[in-house]
This record gives sequence, structure tokens and C-alpha cells, in this order.
Amino acid sequence: MYWALGARLERALANFMLDLHTGEHGYTEVLPPYMVNSESMYGTGNCQSLSRSYSRFQPIGGKRIRITRQQ
Repeated sequence: MYWALGARLERALANFMLDLHTGEHGYTEVLPPYMVNSESMYGTGNCQSLSRSYSRFQPIGGKRIRITRQQ
């Protein structure tokens, strides 16, 4: 974990690399979702085979949402 100047340097380096590769090398920046509903997980084929590697919680409204665990 970085604090103060270390965290700022890490963020600056990430921003630099994103700007460099999207601006000069033709890459497209993508921000994938951190949370998805169970229908989305099933549609991508990740629901059944990897169900043990996902955390679950019950939000307001009764729909189950899954968050991937970082191990």
C-alpha cells in the first residue's frame, strides 16, 4: 500500500501510461465493471464454473450482485 507521495507517483504513472498508449499507440481505454448481476455472469459463462471465486451480497431491491475476489 502506498501513502502520500508514493500513492501520487503510482497514480501519475498509471495516467501517463494510459495517455501514452491511448494517444500515441491507438489503444482504447476500457473500464470493466466491478459489480455485475447474476444474469450478466451467466451470459458470459462465468456463473456456474467459477461460482466459488465470487463474493456475494444482497443489495436493496432483492437482486443478487457478485463481486470478484482479488486473491
